[in-house]
Amino acid sequence: MDERIRKSRQQERRIARKVDGSLNAGSGNGNRKNDVRQRGEVLWEMKRTDAKSITIKATDLRDLRKTASIEGRLPVMHIELGGRRYVVIEEDDFLSSDLASGLL
Repeated sequence: MDERIRKSRQQERRIARKVDGSLNAGSGNGNRKNDVRQRGEVLWEMKRTDAKSITIKATDLRDLRKTASIEGRLPVMHIELGGRRYVVIEEDDFLSSDLASGLL
């Protein structure tokens, strides 16, 4: 198996375990879009690279948000870049979250 694909699958499995979620077959390229569904709460899309930069397309974020909205879920993008892990959510979602209310 290609190393890039192996690492991407590892990322998906790791997040699915951590959030008690389920993996979508084929990384969401079928009827169920995106990579991981967290029980009724969050729809996760994964991106990763071993390179120094990663491209995040506006269409990727819009499509994730659209699917999550249809399903009543919070859209979250998980990024692995430079050996670090990041979570990206839309500002309005963050500001309306319990996390933000504790910080503001």
